[in-house]
Amino acid sequence: MTPDAFLARAVALGPILRERALACEQARRLPAETITDFTEAGFFEMLKPLRSGGAELDPLAFMRICTETGRHCGSSAWVLAILGIHTWRLALFPDQAGDDVWSGDGGLSPLIAASTPPSGKAARVAGGFRISGRWPFASGVDHCGWALLAARVPVGTAGRTTLQYLFLVPRSDFRIEDTWHVSGLKGTGTNTIVVEDAFVPDHRASSEADTARLRRDPACSNSGTTYRYPWGLMLAYAIAAPAIGMARAALDHYIDFVRARLGDADPDGPGNPHAHIRIARSRTTLDVVEARFAGNLEALRLAIEAPEGPSIDLRARCRWEASWMVACCADEIRAIFEAMGAGAIFEQHPVQRLFRDIHALKAHRINDTESTGENFGRLQVGLANREFFL
Repeated sequence: MTPDAFLARAVALGPILRERALACEQARRLPAETITDFTEAGFFEMLKPLRSGGAELDPLAFMRICTETGRHCGSSAWVLAILGIHTWRLALFPDQAGDDVWSGDGGLSPLIAASTPPSGKAARVAGGFRISGRWPFASGVDHCGWALLAARVPVGTAGRTTLQYLFLVPRSDFRIEDTWHVSGLKGTGTNTIVVEDAFVPDHRASSEADTARLRRDPACSNSGTTYRYPWGLMLAYAIAAPAIGMARAALDHYIDFVRARLGDADPDGPGNPHAHIRIARSRTTLDVVEARFAGNLEALRLAIEAPEGPSIDLRARCRWEASWMVACCADEIRAIFEAMGAGAIFEQHPVQRLFRDIHALKAHRINDTESTGENFGRLQVGLANREFFL
């Protein structure tokens, strides 16, 4: 199935997601019907390896689905992006981990939630690890049969040095605490995972240090271009993709708002010059952002396929620009929200939801423009890279 065919399915789902957006927000989680729609459309297969029955498409194809979905429901787009990119991350684990999830044995959903800050504790034991703790911010977890949880593992006799791992944990080994009472992205069900002394076998653990250095696990056979992108950038661009769709939606609403106010006015009349300028600025800003988004992923693809691989400078630039893109989208939605006046503050107005959702999205630590910009800037004057998650 081609990327364009997947995109056509996303466009067709748009009106349905828009109708569900308010109910999704009120329920504080995605409707089961939306997860079913995404599954039947094949969106969760797009970044799944061919060897496991997936489509193994270029990441940009999946990101475009997330952008289109963001035009209709921010929460739905966020969960789609997050769960989809976790499928990609699982493909970097030893093959047996993917087989555990995608074989269907045990009746667990193959969808994977995650909490990547190293919140819990882990210790090496014979044959694997034991982990315990609380992991917040696990989006879409109510629909998932598995979770990726980050923790640091002490190494050496004194245990003063640690290595960070992602651990793949089945639903039977964790419980979910309902903690998601927030102002934006309300419908994402981003709850807290609790694990109490669970055993994780070696093949369900993945070194974050090796992943950051683009070192493939020897037990992983997924070596195609799709799985050679840096993990930090894949996550950053998966998060930026819905933001672009949300900003496009805000602009669409504003254009409709201005047209409605014009009514039957003379087409040669003055209209509303301030509104016209607002539309022009937003349109050009979002066109530039979307072009840069696609251009950066294409630059990464070309670098990945070259013998030397992507340079630290390219990776740092792409990381900075992903956060900059989200900031641009947030700025445009804020400006449109303010331009629409008091009518936009009512609970059922879609632009106030977009305003809250984009600021919740922007609050993710990966969108910190200060740290990503400072790191890219320091490279330009000859100083060393200080960003691990590139």
